Amino acid sequence: MATGEFLDPVGTITVWEQVLASVQRAAQMDPKMAFRTATPGAIGELTSANIGDITGPWRGREEVRIEIPGTTNGAKAIGPEERMRQGTDDIGHIVALRGFELAGHTYKVTPEMFGYGGMDGRRARELAAKPRLDFNETVAKNMLDVMTSGDYSGSQTNAFAWSATDLSGNSQSQALFTDTADEVENVYPYDGQTFTHWPLRNGSTAAAGHDHLFDTAAVWSAADAKTQADHIREHPTNGVIKAYVGSTIATAVQAAKKSDLSSISAVQPLTEQNLAAKGSDFGFAQRVGDYDGVDYYHMVDLPTSGALYVSAGKMPFHLNIGVLGTDGSLIGTRDWSEDGDKERRGISYGYRDYVSAGVRDPLAVSYGEHAA
Repeated sequence: MATGEFLDPVGTITVWEQVLASVQRAAQMDPKMAFRTATPGAIGELTSANIGDITGPWRGREEVRIEIPGTTNGAKAIGPEERMRQGTDDIGHIVALRGFELAGHTYKVTPEMFGYGGMDGRRARELAAKPRLDFNETVAKNMLDVMTSGDYSGSQTNAFAWSATDLSGNSQSQALFTDTADEVENVYPYDGQTFTHWPLRNGSTAAAGHDHLFDTAAVWSAADAKTQADHIREHPTNGVIKAYVGSTIATAVQAAKKSDLSSISAVQPLTEQNLAAKGSDFGFAQRVGDYDGVDYYHMVDLPTSGALYVSAGKMPFHLNIGVLGTDGSLIGTRDWSEDGDKERRGISYGYRDYVSAGVRDPLAVSYGEHAA
């Protein structure tokens, strides 16, 4: 081997480029990383996540509009010589305003870091991946806040708007549309809204102030659960209900199941059932079982007394990562790198993109906070 031959391949610029190409793009594939995706666990099951989707602005529009179909008008009695008059279809809209950019912290890797056995290739790859993991963590926690109308961060709020801290330490919140009788912001229905187009399964509409948020100030009960589920069932296309609940409610549901089934053999597997977290993912959910027509899941990261009821098979929340410009081109840098000192050949790695999130199907979901 020639004298002076460079034996540390990690110190070459080629390897730095390989880190960018192979590691950053595969950051979400590492199962040991809790935030390998922005929508882990049950969050992903309930969220329509559109990567690079249209979230505005685009020509003539700076918000996303999600249509709520008009109600039926009813048939009229007519004679054989008459023709029915032309019908009308009053349609309401959910309006989602633009979000803003989020960025993970930037990390720099230089060949000098590998001197004296201080770092190996695995550590370099982890540093290159961390900006995306920071991004994913913030998005995932914000999605759980959206799903609980702010209860995940400690306060259930009507018209909840998710927020993030800027570089100056100030909280920045996503703007919400001011609702009217025909247009409503992309949040849970609450009692202060003037929107009048919420369709009911019998063909009529709900009155203004239709509410899908509950704060019972009492311990969870089967009666409360039925009320919360019925607020979903009364709307068209909603049927079987799934409930994602925190630890306190999961235990209460389990106790109710045991009590009702105490005289039959099914009590044995119920007694052995363990509600402890058996996974590492944020948003992990474990099935508790069916009770009173609702399929319950213990969601580890929900507030302990929180109950999220959802029409099965629906994705009532939306997450959009990326944005299209007025010319139709995609805006948002995603993974990026910058060369540092040319002599050291260090490279700084980062991740940033545009984020918008909210409730896209308010009639398919309800959330309640019950006393511990």
